[in-house]
Amino acid sequence: MTLSERERYIHYLSVLSCFAIMEHIPKETMARLADDIRQERCRKLTDADIAGIVNELRVEQMAGKSAMDEIMMKGFSDESREDWR
Repeated sequence: MTLSERERYIHYLSVLSCFAIMEHIPKETMARLADDIRQERCRKLTDADIAGIVNELRVEQMAGKSAMDEIMMKGFSDESREDWR
C-alpha cells in the first residue's frame, strides 16, 4: 500500500513544520519549501487541494489543542521537560 498524494503532502508538511519551528525557518522560506515539495512529490494536487488540506490541518490543530495539552502533561508527569529532552 502506498500513500496517496494528499497523505504524502500532509506527511511532508508536518515534518517541514516541525523542522521550521526547531530551526527558526522564516514563514516565507517554509512556504517556498512546501511548494517545492508539492512540485517534486505531489504534482497532481491542485491549488484548491492544497488550500483544503491546510485549512483542515488548521481546524484540527485548534480542535486538538486541549487534547494535546493534556496528553503532553501526562507524558511529563514524573519528569520535567528538561529531563525528557
